[in-house]
Amino acid sequence: KPFIHEEFLSRLYNVTEHLELTRSVDNLNNKLHLLNEYRQKEEKKAHKKQLQIIQNELESSLSWNCKTLYKAADELSGDTYSILRQKDDSVLVYIIDGMGHGVVPALTTFAVAGVIRHYIAQYSDFEGLMQHLVHTLQGLLDEAEQLSFTFFNIDLKSKELKYSIGGMYPALVIKDEELLNVKANNIPMMSFTQEVEIDT
Repeated sequence: KPFIHEEFLSRLYNVTEHLELTRSVDNLNNKLHLLNEYRQKEEKKAHKKQLQIIQNELESSLSWNCKTLYKAADELSGDTYSILRQKDDSVLVYIIDGMGHGVVPALTTFAVAGVIRHYIAQYSDFEGLMQHLVHTLQGLLDEAEQLSFTFFNIDLKSKELKYSIGGMYPALVIKDEELLNVKANNIPMMSFTQEVEIDT
């Protein structure tokens, strides 16, 4: 006392506005916290499912010493691999990497793994498998997506290793006690990829 009526109302208005904004921010923070908790739970579930698509059909084989390890940098990743027997008794080893992180590359990985499993049951030759895979991926990948890959076909009868690698680090292969650097012979697969190079 004495006080200016207008100044009093102005200060009162500022305090109530500040309280309302604080309440709004608290409400938004609570919603964000709940959404983040939900996202983390869903990512963990998706990560468990990603582990399920990894197949190692040689793990219990007496003639192979073949173990698998999967440790992704993110809970939700676009990376997977498998070791599968083909119809002709050769072995297919693949590593695929959907570029990026999050839901889209993870879904791409699931889809590609499913397509490979489908085609491996139909095609006994590696070339046919790869060509059909490329044509299917043209419709599966969107125009901005890239899929890096390594495919090995190991034929013990002919003692041949056929491979198709795109956008991945070189693979190390031991041949007659010599360490070979098997470099990529393709660019990553994209929606416009027509065919892939296969070398032996």
